[in-house]
Amino acid sequence: MKIAIVDDEPLFISQIEECIEMYQQSHGVTFPFSSFTSAEQVLFHLHDFDVFFLDIQMGGMSGIELARTIRKEVGDAHIIFVTNEPNFIFDGYQLQALNYLLKPIQRKQVFYCLDKLYEGDTKSLVVQVDKATKHIKLKDILFIESDGHYVEIHADRIYRVKQTLDAVKEELDDNFIQTHRGYIVQIGKIQELNKDNIQVNNEIIPIARGKYKEVYSAFINFFKRRNPS
Repeated sequence: MKIAIVDDEPLFISQIEECIEMYQQSHGVTFPFSSFTSAEQVLFHLHDFDVFFLDIQMGGMSGIELARTIRKEVGDAHIIFVTNEPNFIFDGYQLQALNYLLKPIQRKQVFYCLDKLYEGDTKSLVVQVDKATKHIKLKDILFIESDGHYVEIHADRIYRVKQTLDAVKEELDDNFIQTHRGYIVQIGKIQELNKDNIQVNNEIIPIARGKYKEVYSAFINFFKRRNPS
């Protein structure tokens, strides 16, 4: 895991760096991180990093603009927004941010993000595909679709597995929700949500009649968990 910290205020860069160093010491892990004082500086290094702590309001290119570029260039990167203003939180949802941290930076919030990153990197769904055992990382799964006696797991590619949707559901964590009898979706991958359907990776997935409130509540609670007070 390689982390980029992008903020035009050195004070907040130092706060995040200190939190990361404390996390490494307390957890006995080591991973590289680099800091940049403008969005423009990191544009030439996007593929060098897996995780980006982005200040939203910066001189020149904003953190939101940089995040859109990251999504185009490094689609599976993790983005954590850092700002003084809570008014940009919807933009964070649209860009599938891992979290949204308010300044001044709190150690427990940074630790929470790093915990989720490590947890997401290690959890896998183990399935049999064409007589071979495959480990599909949960963080990479977009949604799972039932197709008769099979399920199709949409991740880096589509894995067709002879298994029921209920059986697969037992192996997932609370980052997933069943929106319809034929679909399970990773909540953090939802791009748009309305009463009839959701959009994930430009795919339209139905919401069963009477399921909207449950799905909406799960969506809101998902992001609340990622931004503990």
